[in-house]
Amino acid sequence: MTREEAIARIKEHKNIHKMNEPRAILISEALDIAIEALEQEPILDKIRTEIIDKYMTATGEVNTVAKGCLQIIDKYKAESEPQESEEK
Repeated sequence: MTREEAIARIKEHKNIHKMNEPRAILISEALDIAIEALEQEPILDKIRTEIIDKYMTATGEVNTVAKGCLQIIDKYKAESEPQESEEK
């Protein structure tokens, strides 16, 4: 499931279950926080973009140190994202 799909399902759940009953207010607030967290751009993507912006040359290449940094970011990003077999 993608982040966008998760956000849509949470919003749908809130609409279906009329989360305005007194006992449901805390749950509704927790779901709002979950939506906000899902809507944020992942930090590794922000770091990766900043490295590319800062170290890209006029030829479109990135220096060797920056390439190493990007490889490390990609490694940890791959480890933190669920695999397709885990999603199902």
